[in-house]
Amino acid sequence: QWELGLKIAERIELFPVNEANPAFDCTIQCKSLLLPKLKDASLLPELIKSGELELEGNIQIASRIADGLGKTRFDSEEWLSGYLGDVPAHLFCAGIKRLTSWLEFRRQQSQSDVVEWLQDEIRLLPMAAELKIQAQALDTLATQVSQVELRITRLCQALNEPSDKGPT
Repeated sequence: QWELGLKIAERIELFPVNEANPAFDCTIQCKSLLLPKLKDASLLPELIKSGELELEGNIQIASRIADGLGKTRFDSEEWLSGYLGDVPAHLFCAGIKRLTSWLEFRRQQSQSDVVEWLQDEIRLLPMAAELKIQAQALDTLATQVSQVELRITRLCQALNEPSDKGPT
């Protein structure tokens, strides 16, 4: 569990929180996986209600922090170059980008293969055309049910209305 402080002045500073640090105007507690969502200030109330985020202090400050985070971009290559040097940092980041691209391609390809296998080979899932035909049939049925319901309502109204003409 990390506790990080964020100081916003001319630059944004990130530092570990300890007892020696001064009190904050606003404290946000959440899991690190939630940090990308903090870039959108409009999500703060929803995250607080869901219990995923705990906020102590001024929500306007939290909103300004979220707006500031939304406008910043972390340059991992620049950060790594301070530890590894420019060339190794560039090669490492380029390799990570290629790896994530390849993994995303493989994920999409695997998903497509599974769908194709379920539809074509073992016929467990319906084809897209079959789903479209079924959806059209359900739409037609819903329209017909609405028409019948309207006719029944009119018939009931006609039976309940007193008639001046006598029986018909």
